[in-house]
Amino acid sequence: MHLSIAKYLRTYFGRVRKSGGLFKTIGLAACIPLSATAGSTTNDLPPANQAQDAVEERSTAELEARQQHIDARLKELADFHTATGMGPIGFRSFPSQSPSPDEWVQVDFAETRRIDQIVLVPTLWRNTRDGPEADAFPVAFKVITLDDEGRWTVVAAYTEADRLVPRIAPLVIDFPPHRAKAVRIEVTQMAARAWDQVKSLQLAEMIVFSGNENVALHQEVTASSSEEIGARSRRYLVDGFLPYLMGARTGGQSTAFLIEYDPDAADPPELRIDLGQSYPVNQVNLHALETSDTIPQSVPSDYAFPRKFVVEGANDPDFRESTRLFSYEVDSVFDVGSILTERFPVTRCRYIRLRVLEPYTNPTRPASPGYLALAEIEVIANGSNVAEGKPVTSSIDPSYLGRTVEALTDGRNFYGDILPLREWLGQLALRHALERERPQVAQALRERYARQRAILNQLIWVIVVIVLLAVFLTVLTRLMAQRSIQRTRERIAADLHDELGANLHAIGLLSDLSQNAQNNPEKLSSLLARMRRLTEHTGAAARHCTNMLEAEELYGDIAEHFRRASGRILHGIHHQLSIEGSEHLARLSPRKRIDLCLFYQECLTNILRHSAATEATTELRATPKAVDLCITDNGKGLDPARSPSIPKSIRRRSRLLGAKVSVQPRPEGGTRVTLSLKINRFLFT
Repeated sequence: MHLSIAKYLRTYFGRVRKSGGLFKTIGLAACIPLSATAGSTTNDLPPANQAQDAVEERSTAELEARQQHIDARLKELADFHTATGMGPIGFRSFPSQSPSPDEWVQVDFAETRRIDQIVLVPTLWRNTRDGPEADAFPVAFKVITLDDEGRWTVVAAYTEADRLVPRIAPLVIDFPPHRAKAVRIEVTQMAARAWDQVKSLQLAEMIVFSGNENVALHQEVTASSSEEIGARSRRYLVDGFLPYLMGARTGGQSTAFLIEYDPDAADPPELRIDLGQSYPVNQVNLHALETSDTIPQSVPSDYAFPRKFVVEGANDPDFRESTRLFSYEVDSVFDVGSILTERFPVTRCRYIRLRVLEPYTNPTRPASPGYLALAEIEVIANGSNVAEGKPVTSSIDPSYLGRTVEALTDGRNFYGDILPLREWLGQLALRHALERERPQVAQALRERYARQRAILNQLIWVIVVIVLLAVFLTVLTRLMAQRSIQRTRERIAADLHDELGANLHAIGLLSDLSQNAQNNPEKLSSLLARMRRLTEHTGAAARHCTNMLEAEELYGDIAEHFRRASGRILHGIHHQLSIEGSEHLARLSPRKRIDLCLFYQECLTNILRHSAATEATTELRATPKAVDLCITDNGKGLDPARSPSIPKSIRRRSRLLGAKVSVQPRPEGGTRVTLSLKINRFLFT
């Protein structure tokens, strides 16, 4: 019973240890493809199709640590802020009814470039129940690149098992850097678009990075099919406009620069930036005024963005020798987004100037003044913004309180810090991955905690059972102790009856013989000496009959005791004693030796008292496994009508001995008493 309880406890404590502890239990690697993150963030996450396995294989302690890590990272990563108002949506293929579509879209670069990352931005639709979702983002597809020798290389492949949707985040695909002159997306399984459930391919933007430079910007796009209508066109796939508003978790709020001026003035407004030194610039990013801070918007999406302007670079502050970096003209609302990105050939310059050639006027106001508003101007050289923190001036003073010209180069927008495009998209992808993983981790922890509570409840029941068992064992021990006391009393009574009774009977017999030998001094002296020795032996037996273990010295030599007992009790009866294997008798415990000797004495006493026998024999044979005792006499035997088959005193003594006994009449007359006692080879009983 005790071993079973110990095994049960070991089993439960083992389950508790596997769960991470009884009360304290603590991450887990994240759960999206390695290609779904950017830069240093990729170390946070394992492949998406291993997400559930990763959760199950982690200990509770690791899950708790992972949850804490996710919560901490989510506080650092950029948030999703979707754009509102009007603007370009992106690319959409013709609808398809084919179960095996053959749709593709390809971006060709002007020259072969070394690329290492591709970002696919989904087209978003407004789900009124669950919020924004990707619309017709491909379920399964391959990403392949074309090199100068005309060889296509698969850099990524996704299947339905990768569970790329639902999502609103960009899909970031990292791969070893290599040279390519084109990138193609080949779709093997399309998704249905939301409004009519017809399968199609839709993407808001495809960005191909070479370091921090988007080499796909404004490049040539070809496709197996393309809807060229309104806000959807192949060219919108690489126009640089995204369905997100940049909103970093770091940095304070910065109110955009805004001026109001006479649209018919001879001198249009100018913005100038001094970079402090000459840089090889090749890109300018213009961040538009925050128009989506209210719902609904109070102004159009292209509010205060100049209709036509030119950006120039020079190395002298007067721009006497300037280089036109690029010019831009807004033909429709689809030509304006939250961030306008323009690339141009590398030009070394220190000063940057933006000149408005055609102002923006509010079409909702008659005789509207001209407006110019920008949140930030980034000048990119070698992949970094070299205009941040540099002095900037405006030819027209700001018209509104708090909208200073310094906001154009403070590195912040209305929502926080302005991040490099690659880092920003990587943070959005990582946020998507962590927000997707966290419920799995939280659910796994809830299940672990539930199992731990169940184990704890079971353990409480085990403890209750152990306490009850301890109480039961205590009561049982007391009952067994009382039973032992009772058996001790019974043994003392038996010993008093067998040992002292036999000795007293022998003393009485010797006394009678002494009376008859009064005329024979020598015989009388011998009988009196025998009476003296028997009296001393009886006294010793009386002293030790209450504790048989203390009586070991009385019966240390069983064979010798058998000889003395037979000679003492069977005086006047012819007796033969045969003993074999006396060396094995020493293996008996002291209590067994006592009980065996007392059993023998009781048998001899019965022969003396009741059998009227003239002859008796004793055969004692001991082996390593058993002790066999056979006592016979030629007396009158037992009377079945007057006595039981086995006398009560013999039956009681055999029970105390733990042996089997039988009493049978002999054919030639008399009685045969047979005792069989097995020897326990391990306990020596």
